Formats: sequence, structure tokens, C-alpha cells
Amino acid sequence: MHKRVCAFVGDFYHKYEIAIPAVEKAIELLGNAVVLEDCKAENIPQILSTNPDAIIMVREDRLNPEDAVVNHWLTPEMDEKITDYVKNGGNFIAMHTAIASYPENSKYVDMLKGYFISHPPEHYKVRYTSNEKLPFGDKTGHTKPYDFEVMDEHYVTFVDEANTNVFMSHASAYGKHAAGWCHAYGKGKVMVLVPTHNKEGFEHPETIRLIHEAIVWALS
Repeated sequence: MHKRVCAFVGDFYHKYEIAIPAVEKAIELLGNAVVLEDCKAENIPQILSTNPDAIIMVREDRLNPEDAVVNHWLTPEMDEKITDYVKNGGNFIAMHTAIASYPENSKYVDMLKGYFISHPPEHYKVRYTSNEKLPFGDKTGHTKPYDFEVMDEHYVTFVDEANTNVFMSHASAYGKHAAGWCHAYGKGKVMVLVPTHNKEGFEHPETIRLIHEAIVWALS
């Protein structure tokens, strides 16, 4: 039986059509064993009730960030539901915008063990590099490291490093910060990936490999 990966992609500042091809290509590398379901944030309760094998979140919490009254999809009820899904054995991959604008006191942020603080208004050449804690590997245990550069937003992040495994950092003229981390959460697993914002970044083969290996890790 195939495994199901549900993706929630795109928000006001992060265009669906830029990000979804990278997720689709990462899934295609897995062949017929995995099916990608392209989902909407408003359907999260129904999706969770079907207990997918993994969720990929590539969207922020705000639904209408430039309006006078801002609405959020992560209600207290949804905060409970999505964290319970992972605690009970679900797997969750949060990419880039999925760590932005969520309440710092939410169960969601506690589950991720980190969040976005800020980024400079201009973009930089950002270099992403992995370290010896990289959790991916082939059947022989060998892991190909990451070291690539794209024009990108430099995300300043807070990470609870004592309670997660930081395996990737990113550096630019703006500084150096954590860019990838993972950990267990109850019976499930969580991975956070900071790349990327631009079309250039999502089309980079190393970004696609990173998403692919994250999915393999989540489903293993």
C-alpha cells in the first residue's frame, strides 16, 4: 500500500506556484510508493482525521496579513489537533514560511522547537551547509553533505538547540543561523527546513534533494 504525504503550500507572501513544483519533484523521486495530496489549510481538520503518513507545511499562520483585522488558521482547536497528530505518530515537515508568524506560546511552536524572528529587507547570497549531525543516509549509512548557495531571504531563527538536532546552518553577509533541525515529538517526528523563498532556491537541485531526503526520513 502506498504512503500518503499531504502538502499545505502557499500563502500571501509565498506563492504556491513557486514552491509546489519542488515538492512534486521530491515526491516523484520516490516512485509509486508515495502519493502526494495537495491540500488547503481550511481542510486541515478533515485531513488529520484520515491520519496521513506525513504532512509538509509550506505556509505561514496569517491568512490576510495586510488587512486591518488579520485572521489565522492556527486556532486553539487546530493547535491541539495538529500537535496531537504528531504526538500520536504522525510526521511533520515545516519548510521556510511554516515557522513564521505562529504564536510563540503555541503548542505548534513548541512542537517545532524553533521559530522565525526576522529577515533583512534585501536578499543575499545565502550558503546552506550541513554538519556531522545530518540525519540522512543510504543503506550503507553514508550521507552526502549539503553545501550550496542561492539568492535568498536570510532567516534569523530561534532554535531550542538543547531539545533538537541542528544539522544545517545558513550564512551570508547578514550572519549565520540554524537552517535545519529535527527531533522526535511524542511518537512522531518533526523536521524544520529553512530554505527557501525564491524560485531560484526552489528550482535548485540541492533544495529538491533536501525535500526528498526529508520525506524519506519522515516516512522511515
